[in-house]
Amino acid sequence: MNKIRVLIAALVLFILVAAAMVSLDSMIITDVTPFGIISFQFIGTLEASVLAMNAWGDIGRSAVAVSLGLDYLFILAYSIIGCLVLILASQSQSLQSPVWGNVLFSLAYAFPIISIADAVENYSLIQLLLGSINDSWPTLAYFCASIKFTGLATVSFLVMLRPGYKMAKKFIRLS
Repeated sequence: MNKIRVLIAALVLFILVAAAMVSLDSMIITDVTPFGIISFQFIGTLEASVLAMNAWGDIGRSAVAVSLGLDYLFILAYSIIGCLVLILASQSQSLQSPVWGNVLFSLAYAFPIISIADAVENYSLIQLLLGSINDSWPTLAYFCASIKFTGLATVSFLVMLRPGYKMAKKFIRLS
């Protein structure tokens, strides 16, 4: 299967799973978790996670469980998309700028790390949903969510750096 077909399949999976997760997320927005699942990912303490789960009730906890299960598909989809986009971009840029092509290719290696952090975060949150009273789970989820979001923000920033530099350079020449 060629890279473009895999990319298209991953994009379809990404969109379908994201739509389902957004729908489920609306069921768990409370005063304790004003940002839905993201609030739960960064809940940080066992006491706060218990408050969140009590506020959701059975239906909300079920929604979170399904969302966390779907998130494993989401991880697979965004990892494939991220890696393939970076690899394809590195191949197209390597003739114009070999250094930039290497940077883009190297950034693809961030996605396995980001994905592992996301999967461990989900596992930690599932343990809380299953009633674990180990106060390490919310801390681990917080730490892994921090790695995931920092990694995604860093990769996004670095990918936009060169096009942003080129646009600024062009704008300065026009002034």
